[in-house]
Amino acid sequence: MRGDLHQHIWTESLLDALEARRNHPFVRREGGLAVVHCAAEHPYVIEVASESPDRRAALLHADGLDLALIAISSPIGIEALPHDEAHNLIGAHLDGVAE
Repeated sequence: MRGDLHQHIWTESLLDALEARRNHPFVRREGGLAVVHCAAEHPYVIEVASESPDRRAALLHADGLDLALIAISSPIGIEALPHDEAHNLIGAHLDGVAE
């Protein structure tokens, strides 16, 4: 069995939770793009359609892999947020991954 031990996926539920925020980290959407704003990083663009679980699974299998370990992206700084804010975003991430 072959796997990728470090992948990030930007699910709709995580992007929605980040979009609802006014302080870092937050997301602003334009068309099919999500722009992620973090305190210690330059804003970066995510093509939302490319993050679909079906597409990501197809890419995984095309690369000859059987599984991937999904982790929340550390540079967005969730671990530095107050507990309630971090818990909300982590919950949104886990909800999206479980879908």
